[in-house]
Amino acid sequence: MQLRLRTELLPAPIHPEVEEAFRYLERFANFERRPGEVRAFRLERVRTLCGLFGHPEEGLAFAHVAGSKGKGSTCLFLARVLEESGFRTGLYTSPHLVSYTERISRAGRPWPPEVYLDALAFLRGRLEGTAEGRALLDEVTTFELLTVLGFLVFREMGCEWVVLETGMGGRLDATNVVRPRVTVITHLELEHTEHLGETLEKIAFEKAGIIKPGVPVVVAPQEAGAWGVIEGRAREVGAGVVRVERGLGASAGGVGGEVRGAQAGGGAGGSPSEVVRWEGVVRREGVGVCVEWEDGLVARSVLSTPLLVQAENAALAAAAWRVCVPEGKVGALEQGLAGAVLPGRLQPVAEGPELWVDGSHTRDSVRAVVEALGRRYGWGEVVGVFGCVAGKDARGMLGELGRLCREVVVTRAGRFRESRPEEVGRVAEGVVRAVVVPEEEAALGEALRRAEGRRPILVTGSFYLAGEILTILSRWAAS
Repeated sequence: MQLRLRTELLPAPIHPEVEEAFRYLERFANFERRPGEVRAFRLERVRTLCGLFGHPEEGLAFAHVAGSKGKGSTCLFLARVLEESGFRTGLYTSPHLVSYTERISRAGRPWPPEVYLDALAFLRGRLEGTAEGRALLDEVTTFELLTVLGFLVFREMGCEWVVLETGMGGRLDATNVVRPRVTVITHLELEHTEHLGETLEKIAFEKAGIIKPGVPVVVAPQEAGAWGVIEGRAREVGAGVVRVERGLGASAGGVGGEVRGAQAGGGAGGSPSEVVRWEGVVRREGVGVCVEWEDGLVARSVLSTPLLVQAENAALAAAAWRVCVPEGKVGALEQGLAGAVLPGRLQPVAEGPELWVDGSHTRDSVRAVVEALGRRYGWGEVVGVFGCVAGKDARGMLGELGRLCREVVVTRAGRFRESRPEEVGRVAEGVVRAVVVPEEEAALGEALRRAEGRRPILVTGSFYLAGEILTILSRWAAS
């Protein structure tokens, strides 16, 4: 059996010197590695930090994105369509799968190594070499420094647009020091309740904190309580609202028709109460998506993913793109959406057998993945590799996988957060046929053996596991 890796879809090789330089930032408070600790959000500290470096965020054109689900995908879609439209586009997102360079990229593709090395050396030099910098050393966090580092890189590289993903929340997030040209709020759900609040309305209040006076906001469908908070904030500050809703008008002609209109000009592009509509359909080659504006413009594309949920994220990106580039060519939008590859989100990485790597870590997300592959392969035909972080709903996710997988190899969820594969293996009893192989590379090998060169393989359960498997596959490709 010879696994045929799709090397063009694997992460770029890790540059050891760049990764070592990034390790400097891990000396500071890193809440991604210690999620239970109390966090002190201080935007004034981030503004002071930006001032130390001459306010690199000023003069950049930002699209600022917050939300609970799909914000990373929406950011990548938007960055790719802006890049396709002829703009040098920076992308700031988190967390990363394999390399820190994924967080600060050119529309999802890494900058040359010297760009990161120079920016990190400048950042460290100013922090440790000035009285103002040394005064911040005991206070700043890893995420705050990464955010400012991103601003430095984007300024140095002459980015014409920057797509900026919030870390957590929005109102007090380190990214909220910018003055964007457009803001985007993806679908909201209960998350990080210990920090953001225990109701959807409280979470919406934090996310809506990125909405700025006079700056259009693109909003995904929301529950009534969350929508009321977002709408209230927009009305309070005089921000035009673009609502993105599923269900095409009669004039759109369906997902499979021809595209009408060569330019995206002439529409409201973010006027109050504008509605952009979309529809999606699953095809063998990916998800077909159609987006329709009130002025009659229609755009159609086929996404590279089989996940129908990504159609909404693509529509959000399309709506934001038109705010950013009112006269942009619709062909660039369609090509940018079609060309976007979403790392770690049901990502195809190999053939013989087909191998999919996915970072889903909730029951709902795993269910969406199961439905997508069930439509593609049928039920009970897939071999699973599963690992989840301690405290996650292992039983719920395994219950979903049991509908799709004939058997599951249970393993660790990467190396950065605690996971208990033996305990998960016990949870799997009575839910799905499972074997425990704690070491990730051995677990992947066991799945390949059980697939016998013909059954597809799905890796899922944790973003950290997805990153570890992609690292392993990149190493296999290099050897």
